[in-house]
Amino acid sequence: MSLSRQLLLIILGVFLLVFAGTFTISVNNTRHFLAQQLQTHAQDTATSLGLSLSPHMEQQDLAIIGRMVDAIYDGGYYQAIQVESIDGLMLVERSNTVQFEDIPGWFVNLVLLEPPVARAVIMSGWKQAGWVYVRSHPGYAYAELWRNTIQMFWLFLASTLTALLFGLVALRHILTPLRAVEHQAEAVCRQEYPIQENLPRARELRRVVEAMNRMATKLKQGFDEQARLVEGLRQQAFQDSVTGLGNRRYFNDQLDHLTSSAEEFQAGALLLVELYDFKGFNERHGYQVGDQLLSEAARLIREWAREHPTAVAARIGGADFAVLVGDVSADELDGLAAGLSRSLLDLASLGLADNDEVAHIGIAAYKRGDAANALLSRADMALRMSQSQGPNTWQRYSESDVAASERRAGEWKKFLNRAISEDEFRLFSQPVVATDPAHSATLHREILLRVPDEKGVLLPAGAFMPFAERLGLAREMDRLAIGRLIRHVSRSASEPGSYALNVSSESLHEPQFRDWLCEQLAAVPAPVAGQLVFEFAECAVLRDVDSARKLVGQLRERGCRCNIDHFGKGFASFSYLGSLQVQAVKVDGGYIRNIETDRDRRFFVQELTRTLHGIDIQVIAENVETDQQRMTLLELGVDGVQGFLTGRPEPFC
Repeated sequence: MSLSRQLLLIILGVFLLVFAGTFTISVNNTRHFLAQQLQTHAQDTATSLGLSLSPHMEQQDLAIIGRMVDAIYDGGYYQAIQVESIDGLMLVERSNTVQFEDIPGWFVNLVLLEPPVARAVIMSGWKQAGWVYVRSHPGYAYAELWRNTIQMFWLFLASTLTALLFGLVALRHILTPLRAVEHQAEAVCRQEYPIQENLPRARELRRVVEAMNRMATKLKQGFDEQARLVEGLRQQAFQDSVTGLGNRRYFNDQLDHLTSSAEEFQAGALLLVELYDFKGFNERHGYQVGDQLLSEAARLIREWAREHPTAVAARIGGADFAVLVGDVSADELDGLAAGLSRSLLDLASLGLADNDEVAHIGIAAYKRGDAANALLSRADMALRMSQSQGPNTWQRYSESDVAASERRAGEWKKFLNRAISEDEFRLFSQPVVATDPAHSATLHREILLRVPDEKGVLLPAGAFMPFAERLGLAREMDRLAIGRLIRHVSRSASEPGSYALNVSSESLHEPQFRDWLCEQLAAVPAPVAGQLVFEFAECAVLRDVDSARKLVGQLRERGCRCNIDHFGKGFASFSYLGSLQVQAVKVDGGYIRNIETDRDRRFFVQELTRTLHGIDIQVIAENVETDQQRMTLLELGVDGVQGFLTGRPEPFC
């Protein structure tokens, strides 16, 4: 029961007690007053009648005595009048039964009003000749008492309703800060930390609000400090301090992760960039100016890479940079290298380079099955060839562009359009289980998209989704996959379990898709929606955190859960998680490789887990392949694992 209702009930109880006491006292006082009035009325009548009957008693004229008694009795104000002789002989007696009109019997029984008998002496000369007895009729007294009681009741009822209405308005105003505190506490549970600016006047409520504000501020500061600590650990271990790009260690991890992941490593390009004569530049201008040159080159590379959301850029040593781009085909390689080369020419226009010769670029395509060392060798060979061809040149490694990177852009469009129109997609699932092997319950199953190629070989999403997003086809794929998943869960709603499905960046930020998804979820029962988990890649969320926050809120209102996928792949601050209200994050597989032997990785994942647990977010590790990795993650407090160790993808529906 709410506090306002409890207070209103207390007010009502107090009013009832006051009414009961006031009513009892008032009725008793009125009853005593009316009883005295009846006694006075009867005594006055008896005295007056006794004096009037004295002459007639001396003459023993009973007829006149009777008429005089009738004259008084017929007025109706008396219950009984009796005249007795001095010897006790009843001379005249008039009486009637007591009847009440318009007065409830229960009221008469509840409030007893017994009228007293008044007595007066009748004289005959100087001698007592008899007695006259008079009892007043109580009907008029009961009528007056009933009328007063009814008036008091209605007055009390009107006063009570007025007091309750006033109390309700007053309590609503007084308790407004408490409702704000309630909303503030709920917001803290959602990893939001609002501060109440308007403090109540009541001292006690003001103290409560101030305490809540201090708590929210402390929690936010604690999360921000922990987030900065974890980000600092990541930067120290995996980020180049001069350029802000990933370092050689980070690049190797990402490259090893790609080449060992069947889901993500499909086709793309590796670009190696080397600034011209950087050693001589340092000798001529000093290391401080050299660092400025490196920093500006990194900025230009980062801006160029924004056109490719999946691109991974790093400084791999000296004046050497590397960029992995996972969503290009062979016929786009020259355009990639030319665009990056044009961007780097700004170093000369900004006056940072000694002359127009700025950098050389080597580019190599990759495909499934390529090894990391082989890919690096091809890109390095292309870089050396470009250095021999003149200033600011680029060269790509041929070998028929590594089998044309499997498919050209125009072929992808035709292939994907046919797959969409004929609904050729297949859904596979892979379990995500608890880290502890002793309690390896399935947290959910991740739904993976597959499509058969011309030879019937099923291609994973990593092979076609980057091209689908660039061609504007990812939304249709998401609609097909979500619709099929909802239908499957609706048919098997009695089966326990949750199912996670990735939503593309294109769909995440399109209002029409968000509206469509909410309509689909509104049309299914709540238990079905409760089994659905939607996952968003971190790089997609960071493109527009506000629109992602809006969609996550809409999905949570319908009972769905949301996760962040490939978390930590970039170097953006993850303080956005404090208000995104997701249930879990899936740590990118690049941080999981060799975690059982790499102390820096363990420390980073451990501190990340502690920070996210502080705001009720679970941590799941991707690409777990060995028991040693799983046991290490268990020691670090990670909640769940996903990878070939716990289950390979299998057909779903």
